[in-house]
Amino acid sequence: MEEQIKFTDEEVQEIRNIATKVQSSFQRLGELEIRREQLESVRSTFIEEYNSIREEEQKLFSRLNEKYGDGNYDPETNIFTPVKKEEETTVN
Repeated sequence: MEEQIKFTDEEVQEIRNIATKVQSSFQRLGELEIRREQLESVRSTFIEEYNSIREEEQKLFSRLNEKYGDGNYDPETNIFTPVKKEEETTVN
């Protein structure tokens, strides 16, 4: 029979402390991973919302451009100033 060695109380306490630290570390990593996934989900939702707003904006600008033509809009005065197109000159 092989000789058995009993760890000292201090050694046993060190082993328990390390085990507790490892368990705590894994728990915090797990919580962090869950939060990261939640944030990624929220981020995806915001990106979808942003893309939807950009699409809505492009449709509005396209519709206004068709109605009023090219120009400049001043949001402070709510005035739209059409850009004058240069008339084509024909050579006879």
